[in-house]
Amino acid sequence: MKSGIYLVTALLVLVWIYAFINKLVNIRKYKEGMKAEPIPGPVAKVLTWLLPPLELATSLLLIFENTRLTGFYLSFLLLLAFAIYIGGAVLDFYDQSPSVLGILFRKVRWERHLWINLLLTVLALIGILLIKFS
Repeated sequence: MKSGIYLVTALLVLVWIYAFINKLVNIRKYKEGMKAEPIPGPVAKVLTWLLPPLELATSLLLIFENTRLTGFYLSFLLLLAFAIYIGGAVLDFYDQSPSVLGILFRKVRWERHLWINLLLTVLALIGILLIKFS
């Protein structure tokens, strides 16, 4: 049971650290990309500054055993929100197509991006269940 928790934790920590570092390394592209997203300007502005520290905080919460459950809950909520957002792109819900901000996903179609995100969302849920039932 513990090894499963560690595996899920490690995978999600890698995801959040990657997302955080990718935004910092490509800060100009990240800010420009957020301005171009099909979300209201004030919301995009808040998210531009909120997401990187939130990603870092989530990874830190996951690393420490006494905050890991909170990290899994936060991971689940963030990934679910993003899955809903990606689902809008898949269904052509937006007037303009969202931009792909991560280097890893730049050449991935929205449908595959959605499946990857849903898999990560399920992993976060598995982490919650593993802790709850261990």
